[in-house]
Amino acid sequence: MENHQDSIKKSQIKAFKSIPLKRITLLSYSLIILLGLCSCKASKKAVVEKAVASEIESLINTLETNAFHPTWFKAKAKLQSKMDGKSMSFSSTILIKDNEKLWLNGKMFGIEGARILVTKDSVFALNRLQKTYLADDIDWVAQEYALPQILAEAIDLKHLQDIFIGNPILDVIPYTEIDKRESDYVLAGNREDYTSTLMVDATNFQTKSFYLAQSDSQLTVQYSDYRMVDEHAIAHRRDITVKRPNEEDILLSIIYNSVDINKEQNIKFDIPGSYSKM
Repeated sequence: MENHQDSIKKSQIKAFKSIPLKRITLLSYSLIILLGLCSCKASKKAVVEKAVASEIESLINTLETNAFHPTWFKAKAKLQSKMDGKSMSFSSTILIKDNEKLWLNGKMFGIEGARILVTKDSVFALNRLQKTYLADDIDWVAQEYALPQILAEAIDLKHLQDIFIGNPILDVIPYTEIDKRESDYVLAGNREDYTSTLMVDATNFQTKSFYLAQSDSQLTVQYSDYRMVDEHAIAHRRDITVKRPNEEDILLSIIYNSVDINKEQNIKFDIPGSYSKM
């Protein structure tokens, strides 16, 4: 006779299979919004007091030098999300080939529900449960989720890779202020109706948090649990909050269980002929 635990698991799997692609691929939703938010390019030039400008420039140069760009990056991760009043938990494998592609999947109860590939100019997604696929220009993101025009000016694969690896985002808004808070440096700046802050550790220059706001739209990314991987400090946790006008917050935590760097990976993304386009 089927026990109670097996019955619960079967009902959970059935529910998972009925989830539409937009919810199965919540990681892509949140991170692609993140990508749009973090890709608004701006010049670092700003009219500020010379000494402060020099200090800011020196810190930014140090952060750029300290940034880590492995040829290959692989992480096994757990994803915890909350959106529209519903909480979900996925396991995922994340693969990055520097400046070429980012691949990730979403699994629940051992079943792969979604597979996503982002390249420099395109985004692809498979709903393996409903046998549908997406293949579109990367600016589809801005159209699908109605991102504000300025936020969607430039969607850049590099910035998404930086978020996964933990590099600071430096070219969103020109930083014009710098503050030393105990053991941290805080850079701040604004552009039109944008404000942004970046907090880094003053001792090792690792990113602690990144904040971007435009009117009532806000993005916060917090990095924690840094661990050494082949002599490189990698944040093993990212807590992401996206606030939208008149909408419930999107909450996403990405927790790495293991990380491998500079080991070549086999990135496969094939669209079966039997799949239909969304």
